[in-house]
Amino acid sequence: FLIAFFPDSVDKGPGDIRLCRALVSLKQRYPDRVHLLVGNRDLNKLRFRSELSDFDMARPLEEIGKPFWDRNAKSLKEHLEQVRDNHVGVEDVPLERFNTKAERLRYMLKHTLGCPDTFEFRRNEVAVLRKIYGHYPYSVDHHATTPFLPENQYYDLLLNEVTDDNVVESFEYEINHPQGSLRQYLKYASIAAIVGNTIFVHGAIDSLTMKFVPSLESRFHLPETSPPPFKSIHKKATYQVNGRLIDDVHEWVDALNEYLQIGLDDFERRPNWNNERNSRGGEALLAIQNRPSMWGRSVVCNSYGD
Repeated sequence: FLIAFFPDSVDKGPGDIRLCRALVSLKQRYPDRVHLLVGNRDLNKLRFRSELSDFDMARPLEEIGKPFWDRNAKSLKEHLEQVRDNHVGVEDVPLERFNTKAERLRYMLKHTLGCPDTFEFRRNEVAVLRKIYGHYPYSVDHHATTPFLPENQYYDLLLNEVTDDNVVESFEYEINHPQGSLRQYLKYASIAAIVGNTIFVHGAIDSLTMKFVPSLESRFHLPETSPPPFKSIHKKATYQVNGRLIDDVHEWVDALNEYLQIGLDDFERRPNWNNERNSRGGEALLAIQNRPSMWGRSVVCNSYGD
């Protein structure tokens, strides 16, 4: 058998931690038969480490604008104003009182990541894991096992015992810790995989993305330069400032997957923002999962349906 798992392994409902564990276990047992792919919903969780850090939590609300890729989304300040309005008798309470990590995470999930239900999905998942193992996070020894409860045991989950802080801690652990489920998924996954005579990616291989490997200096922002040229700029083992084009399909796929691994190493090496706050660990991976950052040239997030 051969399995090519299409990405976006999270945000779709309760069970994402167990799903990631199961997929990684399959990959470890059958490395040549199982191909895991990364999608924007997997890579965009790399934002949590920097944007939920104490440094970012201390930023003035006025400095935090709307997501540049969705100008119709609310800003954090607008979100917190709405949260305050939903509470009776707190009209005069400063917004900063509502600017908790949990509310910041809810804002990110709902208004910048397009998954408004994911916070409560994770609360459910933590409750399930506590019921199975007695505690969470559970032992690394159990990572290869991903039991699912019998249907009748889901009704007595103690959701009210999973606090908002517990949910935040879970999101941080699963992407920041080397043994976290999503971190492990990214470690064993690829941007592209060749199976037989077919290339698998999360997004689209089209005239904009074919042969293109972005620069490792790519940033998660609106580019200030012109799009890269549509001509071969390949120099073996080098990365051009605007990326490069590789004609050989196997070399191209290898280069995309090297880009992923170098980006993950950068995420591990640089836990915080730089002094200018314009780059953080994993910056190139946050760029490749965001179409505007790539001039619309990403096999991770381009779509045939657009």
